[in-house]
Amino acid sequence: RFLVSGDDGSSWDLLQAESQAFWTDAGFDAAHGAIVLVGHNGDVLRSADGGQSWHLAAVAIAGRRAFLAAVHFDERSRTLLAVGEGGTVARSGDGGATWTQASADVREGLKGLVVARERLVSFGAGGLVVSSGDSGSRWSHDRVALENPLREIAVAPGGALLASSSLGDLIRSEDGGLSWRVLPVDYPNANTPPDLRMLLPSPKGEVMIAAGPPGAILRSNAEGSAWQVVLWNDIEAERAFPWMLADRA
Repeated sequence: RFLVSGDDGSSWDLLQAESQAFWTDAGFDAAHGAIVLVGHNGDVLRSADGGQSWHLAAVAIAGRRAFLAAVHFDERSRTLLAVGEGGTVARSGDGGATWTQASADVREGLKGLVVARERLVSFGAGGLVVSSGDSGSRWSHDRVALENPLREIAVAPGGALLASSSLGDLIRSEDGGLSWRVLPVDYPNANTPPDLRMLLPSPKGEVMIAAGPPGAILRSNAEGSAWQVVLWNDIEAERAFPWMLADRA
């Protein structure tokens, strides 16, 4: 099931797809005017008429489906890319109707997909970071040791890449993910660092905000290179912030 709105979010309609998928991400194919959702079972739900009608497709590499974690429209190739478990990197040139394997360079599970300095960057368990400079056909593995269980990755207002971990770490890259630097954060209690599940730009796009259990909110400077804790809750308070949304109206 999923929700659609035709009035900028004032009201919503609940729709049922012909799939039992848990939808993990959504994207928009600007070349075909298609809205695309990807699911945990390899299903793809697409609409080419602004959400009026929906059609089911699937990503199956060598006859096998995988958990799809993210979908992204690549401006350079004018195609959709989907990544997921088992090193899945799939491409669609027809608005999500059909998919083919884009690359076999990655074997590890991939959790997300962003663009930084004309490079595609994805990440996975154990601090894995991979990047591609040719629209996802070839991928290079980050050679810097990252012993961080990464939670989220995002592009800062100035173009740098930022990644957060479940142990409160924030790391930053200025070269499209080729190298990373750990950023210092002064937590009130270093023994209970926050699980930074969310990273996103502020509504005006001038700084970055990070948040997560047990109830921490952090704010960066304009470059995303320095961070301060603006709200802190001790773990005993049981006030978690697992999600965050930016109201850009």
